[in-house]
Amino acid sequence: MITFTTTTTNCPRPLYEFWMLPPGTTNWILGQGYSTNPSWRWNSTGAPPGDYQFSAWVQDAYSGSAISTGLGTYDGFLGVADTISAAPCTAPAVTASPASPTTSGTPVAITASSTCAHANAAYEFWMRAAGTSTWQLVQPYSSNATYNWNSTGALAGTEYFGVWVRDASSDGVNRSSMGRYDAVGSIPYSIVTASCASVSATAAPTSVVRGSGTHVTITGAASGCTSANPRYEFWMRAASQNAWQLVQGYTTSATYDWNSTGAAAGTIYFGVWVKDASSPTSTLDANASTTVTVS
Repeated sequence: MITFTTTTTNCPRPLYEFWMLPPGTTNWILGQGYSTNPSWRWNSTGAPPGDYQFSAWVQDAYSGSAISTGLGTYDGFLGVADTISAAPCTAPAVTASPASPTTSGTPVAITASSTCAHANAAYEFWMRAAGTSTWQLVQPYSSNATYNWNSTGALAGTEYFGVWVRDASSDGVNRSSMGRYDAVGSIPYSIVTASCASVSATAAPTSVVRGSGTHVTITGAASGCTSANPRYEFWMRAASQNAWQLVQGYTTSATYDWNSTGAAAGTIYFGVWVKDASSPTSTLDANASTTVTVS
């Protein structure tokens, strides 16, 4: 729908009439006869594309009308032009920030961009959650081209976001069971479970002399983590022992400094546990071990 509104001055009792000249013709069409209504709403549905001319006439209710034409009489008029496009809007390009994938709980901005015949296009946002086949409306038509999604609670999998766009002068040239639109675009977005794929463990030095009090650095190196700054935990099994003991709880430090003072001769085992900073697990994502020989 396109609304044309006119105003006039120095006319105590104005009456308004609206005319239209479609493209490719010289015959004007009466859109709305003389009345006190200064607006005419034209339904452009089905109108062929092209340049249209519109004219608003005005005359005073008691006027003898100053000007007479083959179409009628008026005291004054104003003409405007408008263009009807076959495709009022191009298919919107849809982007996400941050880029996919991410972990549940991360705020995600879905933004659309479309070229339309007129300024101030309207955008509508839809979402299909992972594991479902039903689309749900998450943000109705507005001039806001961005939808901010709170992914808290989202299950791991692929979400789909659909964006509908309508030109400011359009009611939507396409129709579905969910509504009307001029063009659509979509983007998949993946939610992953935060984790680390693996970790390696090294010792430096790998052997010490008993009673020397040498310090040994145990280092973990995580790989394949979803997030930055993975957490490391260090365990130790003394020579000739079966039980592991926690020597350094989870921190962002990838090293543990072991003081070998008092260590019995034999092989000491060190275990490194790692988990992603956003991992839902309370234990570990991956682990590795290394040994130090005390002789």
